[in-house]
Amino acid sequence: MSTLPLDQLKPGTKGKVAALRETDPQRLKKLMAMGILPGQPITVIQQYPAHVFALGHTQLAVDTAIARTILVTVEA
Repeated sequence: MSTLPLDQLKPGTKGKVAALRETDPQRLKKLMAMGILPGQPITVIQQYPAHVFALGHTQLAVDTAIARTILVTVEA
């Protein structure tokens, strides 16, 4: 299994959130409040114009700067 930032994953990729490498405490709290937590299953839906992904039954969209901070362990 490999761990990559969300912005490098193709649509349809499934995995689990491995870590959040956000250094801004306010942004980190916001991401965690949105449910983006280590161990959560994640599915990439689209890359452009925004990075859209599903966590459970919720779809979220983030910009590239935030997508780079979300590390995903990709399922084999």
